[in-house]
Amino acid sequence: MRPRLVLVFALAAASWAAAQRVSFDVASIKPSPDIATIAAKHVAPHIGMRIDGAHFDIGFASLRDLIATAYAVKPYQVKGPDWLTTERFDIEATMPAGATAAQLPELLQSLLADRFKLQVHRDDNAQPVYAMTVSPSGLKAKPSPPDTPAPAAADKDDKNSTSIDTADGPVKIRTAGSGANTTVFASSAKTGMMTTTMSDGQMHLNAEKMSMDQLAISISPMLDLPVINQTNLPGTYQIALNLSLDDLRAAASKALGPGAIPNMMGGDAANPNVASTPAGGSIFSSVDALGLKLTKRNLPVGHVVIDSIEKTPTPN
Repeated sequence: MRPRLVLVFALAAASWAAAQRVSFDVASIKPSPDIATIAAKHVAPHIGMRIDGAHFDIGFASLRDLIATAYAVKPYQVKGPDWLTTERFDIEATMPAGATAAQLPELLQSLLADRFKLQVHRDDNAQPVYAMTVSPSGLKAKPSPPDTPAPAAADKDDKNSTSIDTADGPVKIRTAGSGANTTVFASSAKTGMMTTTMSDGQMHLNAEKMSMDQLAISISPMLDLPVINQTNLPGTYQIALNLSLDDLRAAASKALGPGAIPNMMGGDAANPNVASTPAGGSIFSSVDALGLKLTKRNLPVGHVVIDSIEKTPTPN
């Protein structure tokens, strides 16, 4: 084939691919307010993702988290500059007619390519991780109870209750108590009931339905290395975790930035990363109580590698 014809076909293929790409109809991207300033004002921060019909809303999202969602990987699988974690944005967008929550990754890929000029490639290099396996003494976690019906919509007049639409369906959240004795109840058809209670300087988490993959994802932010599920256990289990304040600080520091730690969880304002005991200590105890163990290993982990990205999005 002549070089000119090859070029014509290549350009036509690229144009066709771009035309087939699903994109948000309209998208507004704004830098998120500083989380430490918000916490100091005792105002609820705009954090998390909601999908309400065609309306998509995500608050305080780092570029690393957005890329991870767009390419269906964990945040630790995104390799790029450190500021991918520190640069955070509030995004409101309208999905095109007929689009569903299942297409959110593709929509975010388009958004990141268009507004941040993101280009990536993938690799499968090994890295240090914690491999989560079943202890020689056997699994102690019990299988989950039978499926529960979807939660009823939250009462709009109940200030302690709210419903959030997610990619996994509606989640009903209710709080009880206040201050250090607050209990949060979260229920959905997929995860059942999950309760978190703060007492005695610890957070006690009880989940009715948690897969081993979900458990590995949940404890990874509180440790120095990501956790890879190698239990080969199917289904879901009743999971109880007792997490120390130091573990919660470690997780919050990774998720929100170290400046938020003194205001949101107490601690040394001059050096918020100082912990009385090594972060992750209670995680190993909780995992051991479930009949599981964490072992450091070098394992191949798929990565999304950033080739190029702009720190500031194009104007709205």
